[in-house]
Amino acid sequence: MSGHATLSPSSAKRWLTCPASVPRTKDLPDRPSEPAAWGTSAHMILERSLLQAVDPMDVSLTGLRIDPEDDPDGNGYLIEEHYGAWDLNEMRETARVAYAHVLFAGDVKAETKTDPGSWIGRDDMDGTADITVLNPRHLEIVDLKGGKGVVVEADDPQMRLYGVGELVKHFLEPNTATWTVPPESIEVVATVVQPRAPHPQGPVRSVKYTGQELLNWMETTVAPAAWATDDPNAPAVPSEDGCRWCRAKGTCPELAAKSMDAARAVFQPVTAGEAVQERQPLADALVRDAWELTPEQVRFVLDHEKLITGWLSAVREYASEQLRNGHADKVPGYKLVPGRSSRAWSVDVKELEARLREIKRQDGKKVTHKDLVTE
Repeated sequence: MSGHATLSPSSAKRWLTCPASVPRTKDLPDRPSEPAAWGTSAHMILERSLLQAVDPMDVSLTGLRIDPEDDPDGNGYLIEEHYGAWDLNEMRETARVAYAHVLFAGDVKAETKTDPGSWIGRDDMDGTADITVLNPRHLEIVDLKGGKGVVVEADDPQMRLYGVGELVKHFLEPNTATWTVPPESIEVVATVVQPRAPHPQGPVRSVKYTGQELLNWMETTVAPAAWATDDPNAPAVPSEDGCRWCRAKGTCPELAAKSMDAARAVFQPVTAGEAVQERQPLADALVRDAWELTPEQVRFVLDHEKLITGWLSAVREYASEQLRNGHADKVPGYKLVPGRSSRAWSVDVKELEARLREIKRQDGKKVTHKDLVTE
């Protein structure tokens, strides 16, 4: 996969909320993760299923490879090689929910490049829509989400941007301002498929717009925010959604200030001089007993819980990186120590599993992966 556009639809919650996040993250590395690689694999299975018109439970995984930039180890690997680490049946079943939703729904296109920014004169907003379903006056954008923790709603700016991009691509005559169908007459449906995250509405959730509603939103909301990101002194606006995936949050002064303001709701007053001169006054100002908080303070703390913990986690990651790179002067009083290792088999697990598969069970049947692994 290639790198994301500066104003990619997938990061829209961040840059729409906080224009400063764009210049501040411009030169920061985008670290891959195991969940991201899992999601990439599920999308590859879904794409192959749609292109070959084969149920994801039956589609061949031969040759499906995760590229090095999406691989946490940086080496690249075949999806089938990860059978011992991943439950590929769960991955197939995740893709199958999206596959079943779009089956026979219209002209189905997989992994299509889309460029919503072209509508407002931007060339840095392109992305890839998982599935686009086309009908004469109907357009549906379907996005497969493999995450378990963060629930994504259908009314998400990422989905709306994909909708704008596909609307312009399929219903606007190239190099003209002529619509093949008036945008107010086009129904655009944004659908999120997220089987692994419980939701009251189930794994498939949709919201409807007219094409004109999306174009109006693009011009009144997206355009001002997009152009604001070009300013190197753009304002920083910390928020839970905006900061969650921001790579600059560990060194963001505005987020630090907002987090400290929230934390003061549960800390006793300490003067700056005392805090700088010695640690004890700070230690004496530990968090109050929760029973002493007023109802307003309780609500305030809970409202900012994820913001505070997310910032603290980012600061910890920043400190660790500085120490790993030999910049101990930036984290005075701290050093890296070896972590506790976990006990594990000293043999090649894949080789062991392959040998065990050659054994037959008491009922004469072959040993399967489910016989060997306890979830």
